[in-house]
Amino acid sequence: MTEDYFARLGAVLTEGSPVRDVLVLHPSSTAWSMVGTGPYGFPARGKDRDVSATNSYGHEFNAFLGRSLRAHYDFDLGDETIMAETGKSAAASWP
Repeated sequence: MTEDYFARLGAVLTEGSPVRDVLVLHPSSTAWSMVGTGPYGFPARGKDRDVSATNSYGHEFNAFLGRSLRAHYDFDLGDETIMAETGKSAAASWP
């Protein structure tokens, strides 16, 4: 009985395709630079190690994501480093 429920639920959840018009840049590289290093472990010269400010920054970012989800905004997270290295802009197809 339980298997039937989950099979039906799985079938319903896989129908359609997600539409996300919002891209939120995840500030992981910014956070790494705030603590004085890069995402690959290389020291960032001239940066102070401000862990408490980085923690506060992370809490504020998570709060922003929570508010966006509670307001029913669906979004994707984009990585700063990957987008800087390989990203490109595409024309959006608006109805």
